[in-house]
Amino acid sequence: MVKDLTKGILLMILCTFFTSMAVIFNKKGAIDFAWTIKGTIFNWALIVGLSLLGIGFIILSLALKYGEVSLLYPIISLSFIWAYLFSILIYNEAFQMKKIIAISIMIFGIVVLLSSKTNQEKDNSKKEFQKVRREKK
Repeated sequence: MVKDLTKGILLMILCTFFTSMAVIFNKKGAIDFAWTIKGTIFNWALIVGLSLLGIGFIILSLALKYGEVSLLYPIISLSFIWAYLFSILIYNEAFQMKKIIAISIMIFGIVVLLSSKTNQEKDNSKKEFQKVRREKK
């Protein structure tokens, strides 16, 4: 159970990376966007952004196979963190302490959520193991 949950968590983190990169490319695509056939079909940044979003959705779908939606989906908030970091690095957006505080709160919430569920799953695994052990005696 814990091993499957770990797969789900790692896949969700990967999903957030792809969706955040998609947002960065979509911003570039929006800057270059024009309401013409050439402006939409040949907008490479927009195409890359939409492709990354599609890959992120596929990874999200795979991740949900390994755990509860109520546990895994909140990890999607990491997308905001990645997007903030990428926007600073790529678009030279301003570094703001309020955003760092908000990011810290999000990370804390994710850690609390995951640790409580992981500990509960470990306890359940121990109980199942002990039950099987008693039945063998």
